[in-house]
Amino acid sequence: MAIASYKSVLALGILLVYSRYLYKQDKRIFLIGIVITAIFAGRFAYMKLTYRVVSTDEVIGYVRDVKTYEKYNRLTVQSGNKKYYVYDSSFAPVDIGNRIAVRGTAWEIEGAHVPGGFDYRAYLRSRRISGAIRADEIAIVGRRFELGMIRQKVQRYLGALFAGEALGFLQAIILGDSGLFTDEFQEAVKINGISHLFAISGLHVGFVVVFLHRIFRALKIRQERAETIILGILFLYAVLVNFTPSIIRAVLLYDGYYLNKKLKMGLSSLDLLTLIFIALLLVNPYYLYNSGFVLSFTVTFIIIVTSPLLAGTKHLTQLLLISVFSWTITLPVVVNINNEINILSPLVNLVYIDLVGYIILPLSFAVMALPLFARLYSHVVKAFINFTVFLSNNFVLRFTFPDFSFTLTVSYYLLLAAYVKTFTVKKRRYAVATLLLLLLLASANSIIFKPHQEIVFLDLYNGESTLISDRCNRCNVLIDTGDGRNGEVTAFLKKRGIKRIDYLIITHDHADHNGEAALIIKEFAVNNIVVGAYDNSGLSQIANLKVKKGDKIVCGSFVFDILHPDGAYADENDNSIIVHVKVGEHYFLFLGDVGAAVEEKISMMSIPVDVIKIAHHGSATATSPEMIARLRPRYAVIQTGRISQFGFPAKRTIATLERYDIIIYRTDLNYTVTYKYHKKKSIFATIK
Repeated sequence: MAIASYKSVLALGILLVYSRYLYKQDKRIFLIGIVITAIFAGRFAYMKLTYRVVSTDEVIGYVRDVKTYEKYNRLTVQSGNKKYYVYDSSFAPVDIGNRIAVRGTAWEIEGAHVPGGFDYRAYLRSRRISGAIRADEIAIVGRRFELGMIRQKVQRYLGALFAGEALGFLQAIILGDSGLFTDEFQEAVKINGISHLFAISGLHVGFVVVFLHRIFRALKIRQERAETIILGILFLYAVLVNFTPSIIRAVLLYDGYYLNKKLKMGLSSLDLLTLIFIALLLVNPYYLYNSGFVLSFTVTFIIIVTSPLLAGTKHLTQLLLISVFSWTITLPVVVNINNEINILSPLVNLVYIDLVGYIILPLSFAVMALPLFARLYSHVVKAFINFTVFLSNNFVLRFTFPDFSFTLTVSYYLLLAAYVKTFTVKKRRYAVATLLLLLLLASANSIIFKPHQEIVFLDLYNGESTLISDRCNRCNVLIDTGDGRNGEVTAFLKKRGIKRIDYLIITHDHADHNGEAALIIKEFAVNNIVVGAYDNSGLSQIANLKVKKGDKIVCGSFVFDILHPDGAYADENDNSIIVHVKVGEHYFLFLGDVGAAVEEKISMMSIPVDVIKIAHHGSATATSPEMIARLRPRYAVIQTGRISQFGFPAKRTIATLERYDIIIYRTDLNYTVTYKYHKKKSIFATIK
């Protein structure tokens, strides 16, 4: 059964069980649930059917948003009922509200290239973006008012008065834009588990509301008029932060409290939250794929449900328990975002909730209105950053998890529900808690249950990286790391649940093969770093194994024969380590980036080859016809990268392989290529 249909059947089963429960409890609620589910399913299907990716190299429309990155601006352009992303590396002076005519190159909208990697197509679908263009020419042809102009004016106001870390904090705290945070600080925030404090949400809305109420009381403005003004200001604040899901939830919840009280509707806080949740999903069902949306509603739900239970407890106790509850409930979501958890993060949150709520947040709003305190604010921000980085390095207990599967997530929440239900029965409570811990332990170490041998040829933007793993986690060998763009290899390994790399083999000293080595060495237990015997790079200083022709590496059930280098070459590509290994029923030959002259040397060796990893991304300098004629592999894998100006693979390379009827897998066409061997069966699989 296909995975998608399996998930659908399981989800349908859960829905039917829950429907039966509702029917027995209250038939009216059951009928309402059926109607809402039908509307949601219809809306979801309609949006899926009507969403189309448009490949276009020109667009005319109004600029709705401008987001600045290090190397380009990303413009959101509305053209009729469609929205497009325009990527502009020239940083043209374009404002929100401008009507622009864009000419350029259509950006191919693709899914994930690496298992569990970033899915650009799904990302655009969740935001209802129809296409993307790399701009060559941008002309301003008109102008109109857009609500986003308010946000842009505030951004420019802040940019004119503040700089550096202070500006980055103000944009994050007030506008919800953390783009100016340093990589070090963002990593520290993630490790400490405090990302939610920098998402515009109930904390910010609560501060604004309390502040406004105090001002209006001081001015003796009537309660009803004050509430009306506050509702208007909250709408403007939602405009200011671009209507992010968390701010929409917070503002609508406050509006709901106000209307519920005014109209005497008798709804509970949970009723209001549920209605808002349903309403937003009916407007955009793809919010379900937005982690910010899911986390915002989940944490709010926990706060509402636990508030009566925590009434009368001390403030710090309340904060700690809410942090623990939130951490526990959101664990599967957080794992699927970061693939790790910090067990100490509830304690860290105990410090940060008050620190941000009572110091950073008020001070940020105050300094925006009174910039003369900018220097003081800069010192506070610097101290905050240093403290956060210090905690992330010294007060952390991290556990790495692979992605939670659908089945595992359902099992986790069922056991969590059982724990709550049996809480008053001591023996049952302990039994369920034990099962829950065993489930988490099995999940964290699920790789030891993997029954197959596997080779994964990763499709990276630039460079090569290949994972070779034995069954039951007996051996993990990584050949090269790619150029390190976005830490893609590190993320892939974590999503697989890999914690240990037995051998990290760096074939040669080029950035597209070793660019992520430092990060991988930092994030994983790397037992052996392998370089060529004639490698003089920085990695050779820390490598504990230098290999040359004739050496062997034994790992698990694998024997890696080193066929090259046989000496020092002037061309660094020809210094590449060449590896020959049998996995399953097939012999694999990894050629690094060597040229045709070295290939011909290899072809003179009497070795069996079933699968060949083509040298140098399929360039014209390699894949000599003589080598292919002598070795006669059945399969060829070309890790091309996706930098079009390199022109990989060369037409000559493809022609050579086709001449000998070799089955070709190309990462530019097939994305990541996986070979699996299990129960004496070998399978090649591709993402595309």
